[in-house]
Amino acid sequence: MDTNDDPDEDHLTSYDIQLSIQESIEASKTALCPERFVPLSAQNRKLVEAIKQGHIPELQEYVKYKYAMDEADEKGWFPLHEAVVQPIQQILEIVLD
Repeated sequence: MDTNDDPDEDHLTSYDIQLSIQESIEASKTALCPERFVPLSAQNRKLVEAIKQGHIPELQEYVKYKYAMDEADEKGWFPLHEAVVQPIQQILEIVLD
């Protein structure tokens, strides 16, 4: 066994894994049945947009609509998922509160 790992091979392996994950995600998007989801409310769309844009005052207003927090988009994501992947910790704290 070679103790000197080839950095190029590691990079290619990492890239291959990443590509496989992306392809899997894309395939699952087309496999979803959009008709099984209830249309999102206006409050949910505004809530998610406030999360994505990092607009804290608007977010604080929209989290009052608790039903909007329970609506999933076509990917199956709730507003909580959006809050987790954005970089502002205060937004996640507001959503969790």
